[in-house]
Amino acid sequence: MTKASATIRINALLIDGITLFVFIYILLPIALPLLFQSNEIRGRVGAGLLLLIFLYEPFMVRYFGATIGHKFFGLYVKSVNGSNLTMLQAMMRSLIKGFFGLFSFMTFYRSGNTIHDYFTNSCVYLKKSN
Repeated sequence: MTKASATIRINALLIDGITLFVFIYILLPIALPLLFQSNEIRGRVGAGLLLLIFLYEPFMVRYFGATIGHKFFGLYVKSVNGSNLTMLQAMMRSLIKGFFGLFSFMTFYRSGNTIHDYFTNSCVYLKKSN
């Protein structure tokens, strides 16, 4: 299995950012009128949008092995033992990546893993081309 380079992984991250922007852009006209309703509804709508943002990557990585950006570039995420990530691993990976931001991608080790890969025992691979 070939590990993905930093460049292709950052490109995938940009695609994911665009994807989230589009999701929010589509949902905002639906959500905006609800934000002017009662505090309870406003809280639920706000929580829903935050969940979309914060659970997008863990959900996609856990259940599909890749985000939309990863799929676009032929990448997939696996545990170092070759299995799919657990939801806890995927969430921790996303939290660590979010905490360190782009600095996380500057921490490529000789193994080809970033700091968020290292702490969650995960790795991003390129799919074999046929």
